[in-house]
Amino acid sequence: MTMPSWMRGLSLPAGATLRRRETYELTHPTGVYDVEVFQNSDGTWYAIAVPREGERLVVYGSPVCGARAEALKTVMERIDRFAPRMNADGASPGPAER
Repeated sequence: MTMPSWMRGLSLPAGATLRRRETYELTHPTGVYDVEVFQNSDGTWYAIAVPREGERLVVYGSPVCGARAEALKTVMERIDRFAPRMNADGASPGPAER
């Protein structure tokens, strides 16, 4: 997806940037995540995801990608790989359970 034509025609002050931001909610076996996807003015994308609950703040992110889907896929893969699975009672598993 390219930047909208109205965005390409904007004249920004020196040093200023304008990004498009989209927000999503991801319900995953490890919890619920707030996901934000950003499009830079050059048409590149990146994404971040933050769990809504937990004892510590963890931000899962993608590198700058050529497509929105690629950025989202990377974030979801990182959640799959690194986020602790929840037990049926909603608690994180202990070391013996992992």
